[in-house]
Parts: sequence; C-alpha cells; structure tokens
Amino acid sequence: MSGPGTVQISNVMGDITFRDTDSDEVRIEMYVKRSFSFWGESRRDEHRMIVVQNRNDVTVNVEPPRGTRVGAAGGHEISFIVYAPPYMEVNLKTGYGNIRAAGLGSTHDIRTGGGNILIERSRGNGRVLTSAGNITIERYTGTLMCLSAGGNINLQNVKGSVKVKTRGGHVNASEMDGSLLAESNGGSINVHMISVDEGLYLQTLAGDVIASLPAGVGLDVVMRGTQTKMSEWSSFRGVRKNNEVDGEINGGGTTINLFTKIGNAEIVLTPGNP
Repeated sequence: MSGPGTVQISNVMGDITFRDTDSDEVRIEMYVKRSFSFWGESRRDEHRMIVVQNRNDVTVNVEPPRGTRVGAAGGHEISFIVYAPPYMEVNLKTGYGNIRAAGLGSTHDIRTGGGNILIERSRGNGRVLTSAGNITIERYTGTLMCLSAGGNINLQNVKGSVKVKTRGGHVNASEMDGSLLAESNGGSINVHMISVDEGLYLQTLAGDVIASLPAGVGLDVVMRGTQTKMSEWSSFRGVRKNNEVDGEINGGGTTINLFTKIGNAEIVLTPGNP
C-alpha cells in the first residue's frame, strides 16, 4: 500500500509487538501457543485471524473455535507481531497481554486490560493505557498521554508535551524536554528536566515529589508538602515556609507546580544539561 493509513488490532487476548519497516507493506503474524490441555479442546490451528482491508486501512481480529478458552487462564495464548511503515496510524488493543512498540511515527492508541506497555524510538501523537501494569516510554518525540490504573510510569528521553497519571504507582521521568503534567494517587514522583520552557505540574496524594531543573532559568514556583525543600535558595524571592513555597527563581518565568498531601516537595537545581 502507498500513503498514510490505519493498522488496527482489537478483540484479542495476548501480547502484541509492533515493529516499523522500510517497506510500504503491512505484515501481521499470529502465533498460537497451547498453555494447558482440556478434554475436548479444539485444535489450535482452528483459530481464525480475520483481516479486513479497505484501501490503506487494515483491521485485524481473532475468532477462536467455539468453546475455546484464550488467555493466561485459558487453553491458548495468542500473540501478534505487526510490521508496518512508521507513517501508518496504529491502534493496538488487547484484553490481556503486554504490548511493545518501536518505530511508531504517527497517531497511535495503545491499550491493554492487563499487562505492561513499552514504547521506544517513536514519535507522533500517542495515547497509552493499561488497567493493571507498568508503562515505559523511551526516546519519544511528540504529544503523549499515559494512564495506568495500577502500575508505575517510567519516561526517559522524551521531548514534547506529556501528560501521565497513575492511580496506584510511582512516576519516574529522566531527560525530559518540554512540558510535563504528572499525577499519582498513591506514589512518589521523581522528574529530571533538561529543559522546562513549557511548564511542569506534579501532584501526588501520598509520596515525595522531586523535580531536578536546570539552574539559571527563570521560574515561577509553587510548592506544597509536609516539607518543602530547594537545593539553592540564593536566587529565590517570595514566600518561603516549611510546608509552602510561592515565589520566583531568577526573576520568574516558566510555571513550576509541585504538590503533595503527605510527603516532601523538593526542587533540585542542576548546573547544566547532561
């Protein structure tokens, strides 16, 4: 196929891997593994992978034999490998399983009901969700939204506009460049920004919030916590209390907000980029 299109995998139970390719072709491989044996179980080669192509749009789902149980607790484990050019829009959804993607280059929607998600070496406009797992993003450029209902979110070398939220885990972010909004209902947040030109908002209900920021940059700072800390106060002007900070660093500039109900809020000013 030539030109932009969509690759969509849905209504499946199992792991999904996406790999970019220099070819203009889309190739999808399905693997079925028997994990347990049950009396009267259908043969594994009776699973049907249904592929529908409409111009440059490809949709894939699986129709298992009647009565067959699929997934970690069932009789079969199904996994997919998707090869597609990076300009394709990608939608991957599995009810149970891990998702790993490398080389995404357009809009993408990645979701799993019970597994981890890893996205690396990618760019574009992404939405990433897991109901019970961790999310890891490495070497990413673009706009990104991540949500985990019960896991950690790890970001490394991400440039752009990022929003993340976890209901029961920690957020760790390093080598960040752009804007970041990070929220946790029950974990710590630790962030290292190499550039903060577009703002930073970190909030947790229970845990420490730590932001490492480049020194010498003008910042408007608001911090709330059981205790508020800053590695260097000489360039700060404003209100400074044990549990509250509201003021400017180096004359003010980019907005920095750090909030925690139970825990410390801390800014570490670093002398230069790594």
